[in-house]
Amino acid sequence: MNCIAIDGPAGSGKTTAAKMLAVKMGYYYLNTGALYRAFAYQCLEMKIDINNTEKVISCIDEINIDVKFEGKSNQRVIVNGKDVTDKLSLQNVEQSSSIISSIKEVREKMTKAQQNIAKQLDFVVVEGRDIGTVVVPDSKFKFFLTASVEERARRVANRLKESGVLDFSLKQIEIDIMKRDERDINRKISPLRKADDAIEINSTFKNPEEVVDEMYSYIAK
Repeated sequence: MNCIAIDGPAGSGKTTAAKMLAVKMGYYYLNTGALYRAFAYQCLEMKIDINNTEKVISCIDEINIDVKFEGKSNQRVIVNGKDVTDKLSLQNVEQSSSIISSIKEVREKMTKAQQNIAKQLDFVVVEGRDIGTVVVPDSKFKFFLTASVEERARRVANRLKESGVLDFSLKQIEIDIMKRDERDINRKISPLRKADDAIEINSTFKNPEEVVDEMYSYIAK
């Protein structure tokens, strides 16, 4: 398996860059965060309190997640046989996924699922928060994207506008991002961190094309 791992916090631009890089190189694109959001979505559908760790753990075996591809870069997420891809950008799903992703048993199940999917793909760009350190640590190329909190909040706000959500506070988005960073960095299982051999790219003042060109230049060398 030839894998390119791209990690980074929310709003760092990793999703857009990963998908563009995959298209540029003719690779498959795997968004691992979508699997966590799918798990969170199903918990909400099942009326499970995502703040109750024991309740979440008790339903793990009832939630089966897989992906299918419509073209190498168009990933669809399937939960218990149902395509839920279009539900994963909902704001409550995003917030809930941040909470359930800190649960050890959930991360273990999702990590195994991600590894199994990646192994089935010969050439793949995988993006998330622990790809280069846990999911595919032997990736040939690893990148870690960063950006300022203000820029990341602006990007999240733009995504909300594009999805039709207009009732939000930019300041609250910044606060939510900082809280998520704290959870991701300080969680005991698979914390968000840059792999020792990853190349760090600050995307604050770069558009997606510039980020992809920078990554591609490292790969081409």
